[in-house]
Amino acid sequence: MTEPAETGSADREGREEQIRTYIHRALFATDMESPAELIRAREVVLGRDLPKTFLQRRDSEEYLQRREANKAKIEECRTKFWDLTHEQLQAMLDLDSLDQDADLQFSAERLIHVSTLRGDFSELAKRLGHKDRIARVLKSLIMLAPREAAGFREAELRTMRTGQTDKEMKLGAIRIREEFPAIFALESSWLTEVEAFQRRSNRVRTYHQAESATNNWVVWVWLSLVLGGAAIRYIGRLMRGE
Repeated sequence: MTEPAETGSADREGREEQIRTYIHRALFATDMESPAELIRAREVVLGRDLPKTFLQRRDSEEYLQRREANKAKIEECRTKFWDLTHEQLQAMLDLDSLDQDADLQFSAERLIHVSTLRGDFSELAKRLGHKDRIARVLKSLIMLAPREAAGFREAELRTMRTGQTDKEMKLGAIRIREEFPAIFALESSWLTEVEAFQRRSNRVRTYHQAESATNNWVVWVWLSLVLGGAAIRYIGRLMRGE
């Protein structure tokens, strides 16, 4: 009659020991401890099914091969993005296989999100007409990996400093913010910088013009003094008969 109670007590003790072991392991994990292994232990303690990706160690050959395959797939999606439908893109990107790769997961989710804005990009290009440089820049920018995107943004700002595109880019950025907030949110910091660029450029240009004018004035005063002094000395020598 007491056997079920004894069995239940043993089960509870076993589970408590399992929980204590996991908590100790999680609290005192070393740098060498695999995050995937800790997550595996947690899911076992909670009695939940473990995602298949966590069955692989991050240094295992299987994991490394899968990561490289996912990187190649994301790069392919970037290259073909504007030729793919939203459904085709979703089929190519398997988000479930990216649980251990936060960087790749971010890139894949961003591509999928941008894909939902295809109609907005088409409408933006129509409204901008032949002055659609900023739309073309954005379509290229949002396809790049984070490191490449940083260099691309700076390159566009350098182009604006020549004065050839600054006005068109500024007006385009303002229009995107006012009429296409979802697109603006994709690159809000950079577009805000583009909006403000003309004002900063004008101030810098005005400063340099004033500085140049001041320098020119100083140069002419200096030349006048030098030439004037030389002329006075020459006239003096003539008067003395030298």
